[in-house]
Amino acid sequence: MWLPIPIYERMPQVWLLLGLMLMYSGIYLTFDYTLSYLYSGSGLICAVWGIWVFSRRVVGRKKAAAQASVPPPAATDAQTEQPQPEQLQHEGMNQKPETQT
Repeated sequence: MWLPIPIYERMPQVWLLLGLMLMYSGIYLTFDYTLSYLYSGSGLICAVWGIWVFSRRVVGRKKAAAQASVPPPAATDAQTEQPQPEQLQHEGMNQKPETQT
C-alpha cells in the first residue's frame, strides 16, 4: 500500500499521539476496570512503536547522507600511471614500418 509522502512522514507522530491518548484513557478510567489495562497496554505499544519508527528513519537518513557525501575511492597509481617519453620511443621502435604498395 502506497501512502502520500506527507502522510508517510507523519505516521510516527500519529502512532505516538495515539499511544499517549490511549494511555491517558486508561489512566482516566482508573484501574478498577479491566478495560483500562487494555487501553494502557495498547497505548504503550503504540507510543513505543512510533518512537522506534522515528528513530529508525533518523538513523537511515543519517547513513544515506553519510554515504552520499563520501567521495568515490581514488584511483590507484597503476590506473593513473602515464607512459614516460622513453617508453613511447621504445614502443615506436618495436612497430613494423608500413609498406607502400
